[in-house]
Order: sequence, then C-alpha cells, then structure tokens
Amino acid sequence: MSSGIRGELSSVTELAALGQLLEEHRSRLLGMLRRRIDPALAVRIDPEEILNETFLQAVQKWSDYSRQQQVTPYAWLYRIALDCLIDAWRRQTRGL
Repeated sequence: MSSGIRGELSSVTELAALGQLLEEHRSRLLGMLRRRIDPALAVRIDPEEILNETFLQAVQKWSDYSRQQQVTPYAWLYRIALDCLIDAWRRQTRGL
C-alpha cells in the first residue's frame, strides 16, 4: 500500500470497505456517467476511467466522510464522480 493511501485510510479494512461501497454503487454510477458524457466526447472520455478516478478521490476524502456521514454513500460517491467528470470534460475541451 502506498504512503498516500495509508495517510488517508487508517487501515486495509477501511480501504476494503470503500472498495466494497464503490462496487455496490458501480452500475448506477456508470449509468449516470454514460448518460452525462457528451456523445462528441465519448471517444475521449471513458466512464470506467472516470470511475477509477472517483475511487482515488474517494480515498483522499474518506476520513472526512467517515467522520461526518451527512449524506448517503451513493450521494457522496455521485458527487465525487460528477466532479471527476467535470474535470475530465474541462481537460478535453480546453482551448476549443
């Protein structure tokens, strides 16, 4: 396990719990991403890659979420996935 992940998650158990949480909501999140990706950008933005980035972002934000849990896990992951999609869209449309 890398030191970056170790700094955000206090145990392998928490990392596994986050992975399981993402897996539980995977199909819904992928569906949302597929619906929101502009067909013109679909060849450059892969929903699976966005979901991978969502996991990496969730790892960094896990400690805050696990302490507060003010929203449902799906809503939390949805927002992270949407933010990752927006970032990807900005990278792909920069300069157009």
